[in-house]
Amino acid sequence: MWISPKQTILTIVEENPSRGVYLLATFLALENFFFYANMWSLGLNAHFLALVVIGIAISPFLGYFWILIMGHVFYYTGRWMKGAAPVEHLRAAVAWSKIPAIGILLSWMCILAIAPEEAFIYSGGGNPYVLIFNVLNLIFAIWSIWILFEAIREVQQFSVGRTIANILLSWCLFSLPLTIVIFIVLFLLKF
Repeated sequence: MWISPKQTILTIVEENPSRGVYLLATFLALENFFFYANMWSLGLNAHFLALVVIGIAISPFLGYFWILIMGHVFYYTGRWMKGAAPVEHLRAAVAWSKIPAIGILLSWMCILAIAPEEAFIYSGGGNPYVLIFNVLNLIFAIWSIWILFEAIREVQQFSVGRTIANILLSWCLFSLPLTIVIFIVLFLLKF
């Protein structure tokens, strides 16, 4: 999947579209949990080990929920553009596109090994490893977008333009309600 996503996703959806989907979604959820724990400086109010345990405990459920939603979002937006992929194939495409999240998760493991007490406290550019970590995350994020593009294009049998439209529309439809929910929760937590 890292190098030839089109052939890999085709093999996966032909053999078993569920293979590895929930594990990859779990890894992504854990990586996202660590990211938000850092951004919101949860380490100021909780021990880093407690946050790691909580992240590991809830990531399978969050990952499963996320992959179900994203599979359906890509399915319905793809249908609007005459896409033919079943939801299981789109879930596989979305989950396998997140394989670079494993690299980001490994970066988090390094940070937890080097400076565990500071891992979940946002410091901007204050720590020496932040620049390297951010560059690695940017590389992995770009790689993930490329894999998603190729995987969606292959399973939907779309042109370049339709693939871009399917991805943008799906992320807009998913991100807007999620952003609203996050702002509501943050607003309610202040009271």
